Amino acid sequence: MTMPARIAFIFDMDGVVVDSIPYHKAGWKKFIEENGKKFTDKFFDAKINAKRAPEIMRAIFGKKMTLEKIWKIDELREAK
Repeated sequence: MTMPARIAFIFDMDGVVVDSIPYHKAGWKKFIEENGKKFTDKFFDAKINAKRAPEIMRAIFGKKMTLEKIWKIDELREAK
């Protein structure tokens, strides 16, 4: 008797299997520089890495951004 073939998928959501930080960093670098801001590794490590959109957008554009504006900008950023 033969066993049926099995198919499996691995979803790596936190970088355990694949180091996705370089791609994440490159995307944020492009976004920040397209918006006329200066990007540094230090800024990425302190203000972007492992942070949520509201924290990140306020670190880039200022603390007074509304959530509505944050989500609009983030949606446009994600679409690129």
